Amino acid sequence: MAADLTGTACIDRAVNESLRMYPLFGVAQRITSAGTQIGDTHVPADSVLCFNHLAYQESRFEDPTRFDPAR
Repeated sequence: MAADLTGTACIDRAVNESLRMYPLFGVAQRITSAGTQIGDTHVPADSVLCFNHLAYQESRFEDPTRFDPAR
C-alpha cells in the first residue's frame, strides 16, 4: 500500500519524519524510585538512567539518515 502523500497527510508525515530524525530531546533521564533488574544488572534505587532517543530511532529503520516521509 502506497503512503498518502497529499494534503494534511503529507504534512503530518513530514513532521513525523522530521521529529524522528531530529527529536526534541536527545536524551531523557529518569531516576529510579526503587531497585530494579535490567537483564543481568541490578540497578539500585536513586540511580540515573538515560535513554538516547536518536540512537533508538536510528536503530529501527533502514537508511535512518535519509529523509523519507513515506516511511
